[in-house]
Formats: sequence, C-alpha cells, structure tokens
Amino acid sequence: MDWSNKWEASVADGKAANRRNEDVDIMFYPGVARHYDNQSTPESWAQNSHDNIVNGQNQLMASIQLRALTDSILSDISRDMREQADVVETEFGRRISEMSDALQKMTHNNRETLKAIADNENKIDMLRASIRAKEAPLKVSQTRLNDRRARPGIESCHDPTQDHLVGEVYQLSQSVDNLTGELREAESNLKKLRDDHQMLVKEIEMKKNSLYIDQQKSMAVRMRYPSVQRLLGYNA
Repeated sequence: MDWSNKWEASVADGKAANRRNEDVDIMFYPGVARHYDNQSTPESWAQNSHDNIVNGQNQLMASIQLRALTDSILSDISRDMREQADVVETEFGRRISEMSDALQKMTHNNRETLKAIADNENKIDMLRASIRAKEAPLKVSQTRLNDRRARPGIESCHDPTQDHLVGEVYQLSQSVDNLTGELREAESNLKKLRDDHQMLVKEIEMKKNSLYIDQQKSMAVRMRYPSVQRLLGYNA
C-alpha cells in the first residue's frame, strides 16, 4: 500500500514539475493555494516511510525464517519417507528371496514326489503280478487235495504226499497274504503321495502367484518411488 501511494505521489509530482506556460490543459483552480488538514509533514512522512521500511524488513526476515523452517521440516519428512521406503524395499527383497527359495524347494519336493509315485505304482504292479502268479499254483495244490478226498475207505491215507500238499498250500497262502499286505501298504502310500502331490501343486501355484505380485508388480512400482530431491520438489 505504501509503495503504491509513493508511486502515485511520484507520478503526481512529476506531472506537476513538468508543467509549462505553454501547456494547453493548464487552468485556474481557485482555493487550491492553501494547506489541508489531512496532509502529513516532512517529519511524519519520513517517520512513516522509515516505519514501513523497518516493518517490511521484519516481515522479510520472518518470511525467510519461516521458509528455512519449512524447508527443514520438508527435508526431514522427505528423508524419513525415503528411509522408510528403503526399509520397505529391503523387506520386499528379503521376502522375495525367501519365497524363491521356498518355491525351489517345493518344486524339488514335487519332482521327488512324482518319482516316488512312479516307483510306488511300479511296485504295486509287481505285487499284483506276484499275487496273480501264485494264484494258479495255489489252485493246483488245493485242487489236488480236493481230488485226493475221493479216495475210498482205507485208501484215504494221511501219507507224505498229503503233508507236502498241505505244506505247499500253507506256504503259498502265507506268501499271498504277505504280498496282499504289502500291496495294501503300497496302495495306502500311493494315495498319500498323490495327496501330497496335489497339495504341493497348489502350494507351488500360490507361491508363483505371490512371487509374481511382489516381484513383477509391487517391486516395479517401488522402483519408481521418488528420491529425496524429488520429494522436496526438485526435478533431479
């Protein structure tokens, strides 16, 4: 306000100082040759100008101090944000590394599980083949014993042949029972291995999805996180 008043006063004084007798717009202004009650004195004008200058300097200094304080606060906040971002990125990297290791181990375990499934299936096939291979000899031995029951009277003798046939039936039956037990155990193991395989497949897919999100999406965004200078508003 003081500056605009002084500028207007300077224009008015300059205009008055440049008046000449030859000017076409000069005229009589009766009653202007007097002092006005609201006019300032040179002393009050000088004091007012001095006060305005001092006040302006004080406001400028306060503005400079406020700007310095604001810059300091912004710098602290920007540095804290950047440090926190670095911590987050470090944790992201650690988590991605852990998930990658877990995925590799699960993939290895899944390959081993598939190999165990194949081995178990082969074992089951061999056990079933072994059981089938013993069925015919067992039928023959039991049929022989049944045929010999047709011997009449005194001819139905408990002879060494009958002992051998009975022993043969017992051994074959015991072998079939043992093989059947192994078959049931192998089938139970096969079911467990297949369940483990299905669980590993699901876990591997979830790990791959999580790794893709963290590594390809989240970290890609985190890599564009602004620097301290950018956070402060600078281009660099």
